Amino acid sequence: MGNNIELDLISVEKHLIQKVLQHTNGYKPEAARLLGIGLTTLYKKMEAYGL
Repeated sequence: MGNNIELDLISVEKHLIQKVLQHTNGYKPEAARLLGIGLTTLYKKMEAYGL
């Protein structure tokens, strides 16, 4: 059961990052600010999710 929840959270996070990037027209510093994460963290998550 834990694996399914983890995969769901990953899916939700990936979708949220995609939506925020669309909202900011791909401007990553603003996307990171809106997401409440650092820019480096955003880049790492984008790489991990293939974005």
